[in-house]
Amino acid sequence: MAAHSAFISAEEYLRREEAAEVRHEYIAGRVYAMAGGTIEHGRIVSNIAGELHSALRGSGCAHFESEVKVWVEAWQCFYYPDAMIVCQPNVLDARLGMIDNPLVVFEVLSESTEGIDRGAKFAAYASLRSLRQYVLIDSRSYRAEIYTRTGDADEWTERTLQSRDGMIELAFDTKTIALSDLYDGINL
Repeated sequence: MAAHSAFISAEEYLRREEAAEVRHEYIAGRVYAMAGGTIEHGRIVSNIAGELHSALRGSGCAHFESEVKVWVEAWQCFYYPDAMIVCQPNVLDARLGMIDNPLVVFEVLSESTEGIDRGAKFAAYASLRSLRQYVLIDSRSYRAEIYTRTGDADEWTERTLQSRDGMIELAFDTKTIALSDLYDGINL
């Protein structure tokens, strides 16, 4: 992702983003156009949404895809996660699609975003006290990395799944998602 402007305020970013045809992320005063996705990336995100819809039915929690922004105040940034679970969303602005309290965030890794997803995004999301889990799904191989917060501490455990047989145990009401379901329709 390349910066498209000099420093601007978060308010100016939101004003511009509301009218923009292409989504942008905002990181400490800089605006970055979102990278285009691949068919595999799009299908995995769609599969995540379908699985979350089933897993969350009747729970009072919701799932959102990449149309809803997450505000990370400590890092002064807005990110569009590929998918997330939110319980009792703290809706900062419904019209602008902004929340600040995801419970679980999913990012689908691609060659162009993997470094950011593993580094700066994870660090920023981890600063949110609401976040219990960060899930990275590889779009190029059958692999998922699940980072789960232990207690209220800033300590995280990591679990890596490297086969279609793996099960992602969500940090939400003992729900699980089969990795094979996330890769449904994908030929790797």
